[in-house]
Amino acid sequence: MPYHANVIRIFIASPGDVNDERRVIREEIHEWNVRHSERERTVLLPVGWETHATPEMGERPQAIINRQVLVGCDLLLAVLWTRIGSPTGVAQSGTIEEIQEHLLAKKPARIYFSSRAIPPDLLDYKQRGALDKFKARCRANSVYDTYSTLEEFRSKLNRHLAIDIPNLFPNPWDAPKAQLGETRLPPPTATLSERAIMLLKKAAMTDDGQIMAIQMLDGYFVQVGNENVARACEGREKAEWKAALSQLERNGLIEAIGYDGDAYEVTAEGHRLADQL
Repeated sequence: MPYHANVIRIFIASPGDVNDERRVIREEIHEWNVRHSERERTVLLPVGWETHATPEMGERPQAIINRQVLVGCDLLLAVLWTRIGSPTGVAQSGTIEEIQEHLLAKKPARIYFSSRAIPPDLLDYKQRGALDKFKARCRANSVYDTYSTLEEFRSKLNRHLAIDIPNLFPNPWDAPKAQLGETRLPPPTATLSERAIMLLKKAAMTDDGQIMAIQMLDGYFVQVGNENVARACEGREKAEWKAALSQLERNGLIEAIGYDGDAYEVTAEGHRLADQL
């Protein structure tokens, strides 16, 4: 059964030596969705440069990733183990630049350091030294976490997501709590424009609950009952009224009853919501 949900984009930041951890993050995000999504009305979306960036020229590679992918994310999860990564021209590495840009945007970030044993063939003393310095800076200015096995990382991430998501991203659909499986509308201010709310309230107060939207020679008209709420509209104003009707229809608050899409009627769900406005 469909339900409204808040989509939280989680950016996965790391150098190339923690592919197993990147896989675990995606698996745990999927597990969170299976267990909590319907009840919390929230969906977590894992985001990474390798899955969401597209080819482009004209800028630094990291700047393109930042603009295409990072800027739209809500939470950042960073994982580091043996290396810090390659310089970007702005920061020590892509991972560091991603963390810095995300924090500058006043968005939350979570950093994990692996303490797993490092195989000799993976040990790069220069990279390790740079990583240790970054870890020391994090120790002085933040709270990070460590893990020694993938299973420990999985367990900690599972627990942290369970704590962080409800606290960082309160459910906007959450007043009042609906029964599991019940389709619930978000608060009108979250999905409806002021015009849409006004149309719904006026139409719900009429005897027939109808809205007429008609294109005439001299412009676009919207009528509710005996009142013309929009007269001879063109251009942007016409587009705004049509968008308001689309919002109401898309949310199941009105339904089309005219053959030409020029007449609408408030649904039972629309009347219930109008009573709360």
